[in-house]
Amino acid sequence: MVGCDSLKVVILVRVQIPQHFDSLCSLSAGRLVPSEEKWAELVEARHMYFVYLLECKDGSLYTGITTDVERRFAEHKSGIGGHYTRSKEVVRVVYTEQYPNRSFALKREAQIKGWTRQKKLALIKK
Repeated sequence: MVGCDSLKVVILVRVQIPQHFDSLCSLSAGRLVPSEEKWAELVEARHMYFVYLLECKDGSLYTGITTDVERRFAEHKSGIGGHYTRSKEVVRVVYTEQYPNRSFALKREAQIKGWTRQKKLALIKK
């Protein structure tokens, strides 16, 4: 019987790297390593999720989550956001909260979506 200690398996994988990675990463000891600046950005972005509320032209409020509030607002403005905002004209971001992961943000989004309009407005005024 062969023990696990004496068994060695080597797996080689060939990966196609997109060209734009050249400016983001360098090759070190056969591994792609993000630059210090990009690594800090990746770590920060990985841990940031936002719950946001948008005000629409008709006065209604829309609640969602994203990792980039500015980008998501632009998507809503251009009509490629959610179905609700596609039929409404979004005016501005009225509120944001930051969360360390998607799970917490989704739970908070669901909570806020269950609230009355008055309770959402009170949150915005805080």
